[in-house]
Amino acid sequence: MNGTGDAGRGTERNGTGDAGRGTERRGAGKRSRKLVPRSPVTRRSVEFALILPFTPYSEPGKERHNLVALLLARCDPPHIGDLIILRMPPGEQVYGPAQIEARIDNDAEISKDLTLWRQRGSDVIRGNLLVVPLDGALLYVEPLLLVSTQTRLPELKRVIVADQQRVVMDETLLKALMRLVRQTVEPTPSPSTEGKIAPDLQKLAEAIEKALTEAETSARQGEWAKFGERLQQLRSLIQQLRQRLGASPPTATPPSRSTR
Repeated sequence: MNGTGDAGRGTERNGTGDAGRGTERRGAGKRSRKLVPRSPVTRRSVEFALILPFTPYSEPGKERHNLVALLLARCDPPHIGDLIILRMPPGEQVYGPAQIEARIDNDAEISKDLTLWRQRGSDVIRGNLLVVPLDGALLYVEPLLLVSTQTRLPELKRVIVADQQRVVMDETLLKALMRLVRQTVEPTPSPSTEGKIAPDLQKLAEAIEKALTEAETSARQGEWAKFGERLQQLRSLIQQLRQRLGASPPTATPPSRSTR
């Protein structure tokens, strides 16, 4: 396996080169300091850890960028220096940092905004992509900064958040998380159920609405452990709703854990 750090980083992409155009830069280096919203071991509290993503070892020209494991080095006492390996479920495709970067590049809304900012003469800096384990799932977070041609000071302009199905961008981390959660809880109704709501579906809808409200409140108050719990609850409720509507739910097997 290759320790990717922040895979796909250390590159610089310029604008068209025309006068007055800005450029786009990406964060360099392999900094991987992360705040883990819920400890993979205790599953009780927030803690600080260094995280290094791993992708499969492959020959040049035959690179595979899917994520196979995360190495966590715990930084809070009394567990300073403890190492944890989170292994991705075998046979399941889990996006690595480079693949998430490609999805961001291919997102029409994000690409449109990046092009607009560069045309206005601002330099766009895409920060380090964070891979955060969140209560049995993975959350990808990337800050986006603009550097004005006049002040030359970087300003946080947007925050990009992604999971295995969606990529969203908004003005703050909270807004991006809420946008991601709201997209998650909007399944497409099947024709057989459209126009009528069975009692069990009504109960599921009420439970989803309650969990969503609690998730928004937890995120707004910075209670990330509770936010992780509500997000996992939402995933479970959505899976029940999809099954009830006859849709095939996406697999979400939690990563396996081993410690050293």
